[in-house]
Amino acid sequence: MNIPKNYRLKAEVYIIDGDYIYAAKTKYGFHTLPGGGIDKGETPKMAAQRECIEEIGISIKNIKPIGNVNPLCLKFDKSPMFYGDYDGTCIYSFIAQPDKKVGKGIEEDLKLDIIELDEMINSLRKALLKYQVGWWKKLIANRIAILTMIMDDNNNE
Repeated sequence: MNIPKNYRLKAEVYIIDGDYIYAAKTKYGFHTLPGGGIDKGETPKMAAQRECIEEIGISIKNIKPIGNVNPLCLKFDKSPMFYGDYDGTCIYSFIAQPDKKVGKGIEEDLKLDIIELDEMINSLRKALLKYQVGWWKKLIANRIAILTMIMDDNNNE
């Protein structure tokens, strides 16, 4: 896949433990996935591992890409709200299991919260209603769809 020019590469992780997800609770009260920018010289998988430690203090294991290996690419809505001068973002999504707690994370605005999958979906729905930025709505809708598939897989086991 060709990554569009001037797009920020990012990795995010669905850390699943049975019917629970290890989420990052924001200072605004909703939950998000641990994840962030892919640094120079990093693979998406390496960035996913690093971001989990940095944001919520959890190391991860059994890391697998979700879907195919192509990232979800979203064009920003002419707003530098999240990534400054970038025109958009391409996000590699992974599913993993928690390994161990390795600290409390260095992101002051994010706190580890282990919640049920349906609670995560409800939190994302609230964020979807609050934040009306087009690309952000597409990202949240994609996350809800992935979490719904994970719940369905869990129920079929």
